[in-house]
Amino acid sequence: ALAKSLKALGPYEQLECVKALGESGDPAAAPAVLEAARAQDKGQGRSDCILALEKLGNGAIGPLLEGLKDAHPGVRSISAGALGALAFRMRGTDAGKVPETFGKVVAPIAALLKDAEPAVRGSAADALGSLHLPEAVPALLNALGDPDPAMQEILPRVLSYFPAEAVDALVALLRHDDFPVRRSAAETLGEIALRGQGAVAVESPEGRAIAECEQGLKRRNAEFISGAYLYYIRKGQSGAVLYLVDTLNTLGDKRMAETYLNCGNADLAEAAKNWAKDNGYTISERHAGSGYKWGGK
Repeated sequence: ALAKSLKALGPYEQLECVKALGESGDPAAAPAVLEAARAQDKGQGRSDCILALEKLGNGAIGPLLEGLKDAHPGVRSISAGALGALAFRMRGTDAGKVPETFGKVVAPIAALLKDAEPAVRGSAADALGSLHLPEAVPALLNALGDPDPAMQEILPRVLSYFPAEAVDALVALLRHDDFPVRRSAAETLGEIALRGQGAVAVESPEGRAIAECEQGLKRRNAEFISGAYLYYIRKGQSGAVLYLVDTLNTLGDKRMAETYLNCGNADLAEAAKNWAKDNGYTISERHAGSGYKWGGK
């Protein structure tokens, strides 16, 4: 009855119905929730749809796989997000069953990394991170260099979950023909290096990522530093400040400048203000900082 009433409701009332369908816990409600997703823009409405679908349990996997192929980008995005949420929940309770239960969804979600809609690509990348299955690594590596700023942040984080599978390929990608790919590879190596702080073997994937980051700084490689600057900020290396400033001035962008401004290092903050003034950008100080603090390992 709830499902049948959806089409006669406005977007807000549909969301209330979606929440009730989620509370039912009946996987048969999944197609109705996905139908309601067509009326929702990004933001809370889509989050509510994903949460409702997660509450329907693994019985909703079949309809969600169909949703990945839907003509509506919102349905594709929410389907990917819900599959990721279901896998994440299982990882918290019975991680050993994730490969068997969700292995079949890796390929169709990975295919969405080539979707025409940036929001769908972002949802797919996040979902693959939640699945945490190594089969996703080749597709994620192929997506490095995606022009969407959101993807440029998501992909390094997701790939950092797979150091053993990704490090060799990332080092090779430092010689890729396209600069955005080289930069994203460097950022991912920085993320892996940060995960490996402490007593890690030099020959381990994390140890190799640390060595690449240290070599990048030693060689004053502005291209590498432009990707891995978050690593140097989190490490709080005083000897890196001059090269970080030089990199901002030669290869910087707004994201880098705002991180410098809010990282807690006075020299980098001043450099960010000067860069923004010289390049006609407005950058914002954030009350809680950037999330990447100087020396905040």
